[in-house]
Amino acid sequence: MTTKFYLHLFYRIQLLLFFILGITSAITAQPIVSLTPVITTGLSAPLQFVNAGDGSNRVFIVEKGGAVKVYDASFNSLGTYVTVSNVSTDGERGLLSITFHPN
Repeated sequence: MTTKFYLHLFYRIQLLLFFILGITSAITAQPIVSLTPVITTGLSAPLQFVNAGDGSNRVFIVEKGGAVKVYDASFNSLGTYVTVSNVSTDGERGLLSITFHPN
């Protein structure tokens, strides 16, 4: 065996170790995310969470069946904001989203 062969083998082993250690550190470096539900009742097929951006800090949740529920900043229900009638909910149909005018 030549010196060139051992040098090449040494570099391959170094690369392999670097790759293995790099993956191991990347796997262990991931953050742990824990989510706590803030609204646990009163919704039926919610699809979108929207802030009107009007300074009231109200949030609106769009339901597939056509209802838009409104909540205050502490997620206390303020009732139904609007209900769109005759919405077909077959398959991927339904009330999918809302937007608010920027002014």
